[in-house]
Amino acid sequence: MSSQDAAQQAARTAPSVAKVDAAARRAEAAASSAMVAVYPRLELEARYTRVSSVPSLSLAPPAEAVRNQLKLDTRLEERLSRLETSTMQPDLPPLDLETVPGGTTALRFQENQGQFQARLTYPVSAVFFTVLPRHEAALKMAESQKLQRRVEEQNVGLRTREAYYIYARARAALMVVKATLAQAEAHRKDSEALVSAGSIARVELMRAEAQVSAAKVAQARAENAVATARSALYTLVHVQGSDDITISEDLEAELPPPAADENALLAKALERRSEIKALRTLSEAQERSVDSYQGQALPVLSIGGTAEYANPNQRWFGRAGEWHPSWAAFAALVWSPNDTATASTQVDQARAELAQTQADLQQLEDALRIEVSQAYNGYATAHAALEAARSGIAASEESYRVRREQFRAGAAIAVDVVDAEAQLRQGRLDLVNTLIDMRIAKARLDRAVEAN
Repeated sequence: MSSQDAAQQAARTAPSVAKVDAAARRAEAAASSAMVAVYPRLELEARYTRVSSVPSLSLAPPAEAVRNQLKLDTRLEERLSRLETSTMQPDLPPLDLETVPGGTTALRFQENQGQFQARLTYPVSAVFFTVLPRHEAALKMAESQKLQRRVEEQNVGLRTREAYYIYARARAALMVVKATLAQAEAHRKDSEALVSAGSIARVELMRAEAQVSAAKVAQARAENAVATARSALYTLVHVQGSDDITISEDLEAELPPPAADENALLAKALERRSEIKALRTLSEAQERSVDSYQGQALPVLSIGGTAEYANPNQRWFGRAGEWHPSWAAFAALVWSPNDTATASTQVDQARAELAQTQADLQQLEDALRIEVSQAYNGYATAHAALEAARSGIAASEESYRVRREQFRAGAAIAVDVVDAEAQLRQGRLDLVNTLIDMRIAKARLDRAVEAN
């Protein structure tokens, strides 16, 4: 497995990426929901009503005699007066007018009533001042969430690369410790031979055995470090297992120096980083939200109409028991001080959120400058240290070889060999750490400028 393979596997399976992805889908759904308000509102209604029966009223002509005879209340007097002057009574209850023998008219309320109605309303002003800005804000919010998904993928990728190289460092350190143990055991054998020959004191053999024991302790610690790093890497890539992962990258391969200076890399980071884009997009969304809330404070101009088919139809007087159509069209300008007060408060809140986002953007730009500087200098330092580490390892290997030959010839003591061996082990560890530090610094620099 390479670090690239590990980063891609971790991004595909990371719960944090799935969470941000779900938030992006929710934002897209909110944008679609906001778009629905652009269309006219259509309501269809079918209604059946059964009213209780009441005694019918008999009206003898003329109507004045009926009033005197029945001593009707003020409200019925008003209705009867309107009954005499018009046949169109939209506010009267459904009545049946029946003529009975003797010329008397009987008023009977209809008990079964039915209605089919369609209402169409379109808030013209709200569409332009409220609905469309809200929809644009929702679209920008969805775009910001998509960028956040990219941000989380980059963060997960960097953490996984670092875990990969930490595991590689532990594996390399274990190899160094094993090589040191082999050298310590070889030195002990040399000491045993020289003690048997009487060339050196037995204390030298004891020192060599102590060195072997120390190397075994170091190996146990290195193996534990490998197991811990392996477990962390397995967790990030969400793979079950405990076998060692084969490092497919050539850790000793030369990496190119930085392609540009620090200022150029900073400019590239400010242009590419998804975090910057996400906050800028969020800022645009909040600006559209401010426009939407300001539109809610304005009067609302609406147009619409109704069409109905009813039995009885109140627009048709004296036709109870029959189905009749009717329609109406209207235009309304509505304003409420309550809406204005509420919208004013929402505008203040939206502007405060916008100011907070702009502050976050400035803070992120400052942090990005620090991140790019650290990554750039870390990578440059690792490059400079690599040549020194390679030169040091060559010198340490030659020093150890010479000291061991001198010890075998009796021209050096065991301490000289132990010191040369410790120097060689440290040189090897320095080389390993430098190679790993270079790759971690390269991964951080790529993340800083979002090169991947």
